[in-house]
Amino acid sequence: TSIQYTFGGGATGVNVSGLPAGVSANTSGNTVTISGTPTAQFGSFNYTVTTTGNSCTSQTLGGTITVRSKLDFVSLYSPLSSSICLGNSLTAIGEVYEPNVTPGAGGANPNIVAEFGYGTTNNTASFTWVAANYNPANTGNNDEYRYTYTPPTAGTYYYSFRYSFNGCDWQYAPQVGTLTVDVPHTLSLTSGSNTQAVCEGTAIASIQYTFGGGATGVNVSGLPTGVSASVSGNVVTISGIVN
Repeated sequence: TSIQYTFGGGATGVNVSGLPAGVSANTSGNTVTISGTPTAQFGSFNYTVTTTGNSCTSQTLGGTITVRSKLDFVSLYSPLSSSICLGNSLTAIGEVYEPNVTPGAGGANPNIVAEFGYGTTNNTASFTWVAANYNPANTGNNDEYRYTYTPPTAGTYYYSFRYSFNGCDWQYAPQVGTLTVDVPHTLSLTSGSNTQAVCEGTAIASIQYTFGGGATGVNVSGLPTGVSASVSGNVVTISGIVN
C-alpha cells in the first residue's frame, strides 16, 4: 500500500533508503510517495526518509515493510486425468514446496492453506473451492494435500489445487485435471426364460435382454450351435434351433 511523506521548512528534498527490491520512492513537489511490488526478496526492511536542503538539522522518519514469502512450488500432482462411474469418487493429490518449511515429516505447517477446486468448465475462477486435507504420512521434501471428490452427476469435470502461504494471495497449481464421469451400465432380462432345456433340432423360446445406462451394445457368448443373438436398438434377442 502506497506510503506518503510531506517535507517542508528548509528541506528541498529527501533521501529514501532501505526499501525492498521492486519498491521505490518518487518525489512530486514536497511529497514523496513510496510504492511498488516487492520482488524476489522476503523479510523485514527498515527504511528511512531523510530530508535534504540547507545546513539546518535534517529530519528523519521511517518504518518497516515486511515482505512475506510465497511458496516456491505448487502443483496438482495426480491424477491429471481420470474416468470413473457415477457414484464413485476421485482422490486428487496436490503438492507444495518451500525451503526450510516443507521438507521432512514435521506435520502440516499452519501458515499453508490448501484448497481443492472443481467445476464443469476449465476455468479456475468459476471453480467451487473447499479445504484440502494434509497427508500426515508424507515424508518427502514436498508437503502433500488430498481431497476425495464424488461428482453429483455424469459428465466432464475439471479440478485443481490452490495454496496460500503466510496469508498471501492464492497461488494456483499450473495443472488442471480432467475427470470423465460415466453412467453405469444396466442390463435386465425382459422376456423369456434364461434357463431352458430343449431337444436337439428344436427351437428355443426366444430370450430378450434390455441394456441401457452407459451401455452402447452387448457381447453374447456361450450359446449352443444354431442359436444366435441379434441386437435391435437397446434389445438383444437370443433365438434359433439347437442343432
